[in-house]
Order: sequence, then structure tokens, then C-alpha cells
Amino acid sequence: MKEYSVPGYPTYIALNPKGQTLNRWSGYSKDQWLARADETVTDPTTIAEKTARFQKTPTEKDAALIARYNDSMGNYKEAIDHYSKAAELSGGAKFYTNEIFEATFTGYEEKTFPVEN
Repeated sequence: MKEYSVPGYPTYIALNPKGQTLNRWSGYSKDQWLARADETVTDPTTIAEKTARFQKTPTEKDAALIARYNDSMGNYKEAIDHYSKAAELSGGAKFYTNEIFEATFTGYEEKTFPVEN
């Protein structure tokens, strides 16, 4: 739990043979698990590589993946920033409202960051 900064269960971490994180997510949904596993197999680059790719050419897919990674690490502010960017990049097709709400609530509840008035 400490080695991989797991704040709660279930947290899934896909690693390459070098021990580098390819994908990471939390949750119970079978459909979500299958989607994340497929996402990992389809794009087996590391989180660092995905982040660099996103900085060079932002996409909704990378923004959402980086947001989920940060969310599962307990980095709620970064997660919210990337969920918001994913929503913007979706062109109104997806708003990520539930994800942003959950990250905001959890961050506030854990006192990770204050909610401003």
C-alpha cells in the first residue's frame, strides 16, 4: 500500500516489466475495469509518457486518464484540473461532472485542499 501510494481499495495498477505505471484506477464497476484494462493494452505507454504526450498534444483521452491516475493517487486538485481539461477537450460531448464532484468531495473530506467560498 505504501510502495504504490494506495489510498483505498480497490485500486488497480498496471505496470510494465520495469515496474513503471502504465495505468491506474479505482472502483468496483466491471465495465469500468474492462474499459481501463482495454485502454492499457491498447496504449501501453507509461504515465510519464502519456503526460509528456498530453503536454505536447492535449487530447480528451489523455486528460481523462491522467485525471483518473491523480484521483487514484489522492492528488485531487490535479485530478479536477485534468477532468476539467478533458471536459473542455470533449467539445461538450462529456462534462465529467460526477468525476469532478467526487474528487472535490473526497479532497475536501480528506482536507487535501480547502473549498473556497
